[in-house]
Formats: sequence, C-alpha cells, structure tokens
Amino acid sequence: MNYFLTLPQGAITVNRGQFVGSHTVGIWSPFNPVHNNGWQEGDTLTIVATFNLYPENLAPNFPRAFEYVGLSAAALNRPTRERINQVIGQLMRPSRGTVAEGITENSTPNNATDIFYNVVSETETISLQPSSRGTIQNLVYQWKMDYNSNYENVDPMDIELIFGYGDPMDTEEQA
Repeated sequence: MNYFLTLPQGAITVNRGQFVGSHTVGIWSPFNPVHNNGWQEGDTLTIVATFNLYPENLAPNFPRAFEYVGLSAAALNRPTRERINQVIGQLMRPSRGTVAEGITENSTPNNATDIFYNVVSETETISLQPSSRGTIQNLVYQWKMDYNSNYENVDPMDIELIFGYGDPMDTEEQA
C-alpha cells in the first residue's frame, strides 16, 4: 500500500524577536495505516511538508530564508512521551532536512534499527520576496521511504512518526 502524509503549514508568531512555529496535525491519504492493521510488508510512505513562506499575520516582516527548517523525520517503535519529546528537540535544529532515528537512506535496512529505509528526498531552492529575505537553498520538502517489515520486535500498530519542518513546525503521528 502507498501511504501519503501531508504536513500542513502552521501558524507563525514572534516571541522575543524570534519566529516561533506551532504544532501541526498531518493529513493521511488514503488513511492512517493504524486503520488497516498497521504497517505491512511492501508499504511505502511519502511525506510532504507545506511551508508557510508568507504568514499573513507577520506581513510585511516575514521570516528570512535562514529561519526555515527543511523536513526532518524520525520513527520510533513503542515510544515514551519523554523519548518523543527528545527526538522532536533533535529534529528542530536548523538544517535543510534530514532523517534521524529509525529511518535510513540505505537501500538495505539494518533490521535492529531501521523501521523505514531506502529514503529518497525531494528538494527545492526558493527565492523569497522581497529579495532581502534571501534564498532557501536545497530545502527538503518531501521524503519517500519503504517500511522494513523485518525490523526486530516491531509493533506495526505502535510506530510514532516525528517531523520537524518549516518555520519551525513540528508534528508527530502514531501510525
């Protein structure tokens, strides 16, 4: 099955001179794997992040290019709230986008650590307006990955997907 998860643009505010994003809720298509007996062999996941490049509430003082965080992703099996919060903190560090715990770009997974593997990114370079805001170089906005059904001791009904992206936004999805 091919699953798609869209991460919507969130609200951006300013706190003590710094841009602050929000927590968003992903939109699954055709549905969350939890509603189909969990992840199965042959499943793929495509995640797309939507960036709020021109937040209306901040016009005309929009964030500069360096404020934006590319799509970063991690996957945990049977996680605790504490562990989820730790990973969210790691993913919100400035980057153009990366994969972290539980996900690998390797074409062959390590069955003890990789819930998803064979990850491929899509990037874009975006010139913001006005030009004084700069250009976002090679921003990762999408990841496509395969589920590792051979992951040791996996509970396919208790996988937590965690994302950091945008300006900066974060989300987590039990899938």
